Amino acid sequence: MRLKTIYLIIFIALLIAILATRCTTSPTGKATDEEVIKIGAILSLTGQGAAWGESGRQGIELAVSDVNAIGGINGKKLVVVYEDDGTESAKAVTAFHKLVSTDKVSAIIGGTWDFNYNAIAPLAETYKIILFTPQNLNAEGLIINDYTFVMRPDLRKLTWVLEDEIKDENIKRAAIIRYVSSFGQALSSGMQDIMQKTGGELVLDETYNTIGANDCLTMVTKVKESKAEAVFIDMMNTDIVNFIKRAKEQNLDIRIFSHSTVEDGLANPEIENTLFNGIVYFDWDTPPSEEFRKKFREKYGEDPSRSTDGAYDSVMIIADAFSNVEDKERIYEYIQKNSFKTINGEVTFKDNVINTRVVFVKKVVNGKVEIISKKEVVT
Repeated sequence: MRLKTIYLIIFIALLIAILATRCTTSPTGKATDEEVIKIGAILSLTGQGAAWGESGRQGIELAVSDVNAIGGINGKKLVVVYEDDGTESAKAVTAFHKLVSTDKVSAIIGGTWDFNYNAIAPLAETYKIILFTPQNLNAEGLIINDYTFVMRPDLRKLTWVLEDEIKDENIKRAAIIRYVSSFGQALSSGMQDIMQKTGGELVLDETYNTIGANDCLTMVTKVKESKAEAVFIDMMNTDIVNFIKRAKEQNLDIRIFSHSTVEDGLANPEIENTLFNGIVYFDWDTPPSEEFRKKFREKYGEDPSRSTDGAYDSVMIIADAFSNVEDKERIYEYIQKNSFKTINGEVTFKDNVINTRVVFVKKVVNGKVEIISKKEVVT
């Protein structure tokens, strides 16, 4: 009986050990939910915003590898569950519900463009889960609550960095062509501010509703009729090209201002770069940190763009917060009240919007980009 009792004790001990192992390790040997901290990423990996979504993914992956290389978050590995919203707000909402209800993520990064982000920002407050948007700029109409953090400053103020160029060129009549969105409205307000400050006038504020493949003839005609001396174009790759070509066809000799999407056109091998000669634009996408740019190039073999540093910093801030806060429902308060040091510098928030950002003013000369100035914008 004693021998049987000993065998029974050994059997029970082995069974407990096996069950304990199964509770912490999956059949494939990968860590289970008890060993990891999961965050979600809702990115536009397809659709019009695909290039921006992919840049966001690269920034996230780089940060995750850095976090896990130093032991993760309090010994737990950081993993990311990705969802593609296809640059559609309805899909972003579906993705949010899945990440929270099914994947049980602890935080979410995403909302590649403003309409995708605005669709999910209220859900962050409903579910009390923090949401970082790395690429959206703060603008009128952008939804912000206690649980949302915007990694780019006020777009209206970013536009102000063009003031010196407009003043130096003595431009008194300006126009703007913009996409219908809170983003476009902020650009318009910024241009109005500049023209009023420099004693000029915004004589035309023209909008359009579809991104890509715009003919632009009507736009160019209206700009010409307005007798504007300069025009700000809020456009992407093909639309910028079409606008410039139409302007040449209509003999519209005008100074052109824009933002960082100009660089997407310059990167297109099918487009002659000299087409963009003379365009002056402001660029908030290029990371000001050379250390980050070097790290990014080493991993991906290309220069970072489209706010990859914002995605990187979002992960690093999340990791810091989860390492230091026991009550996960108070994470947002910790982020609101503290500053965070990353490879890109110090990050602080004012009203849940990043406090400062270095912005480049650039000009295309002989098909190449020249940096005119570098300015810090404060929220």
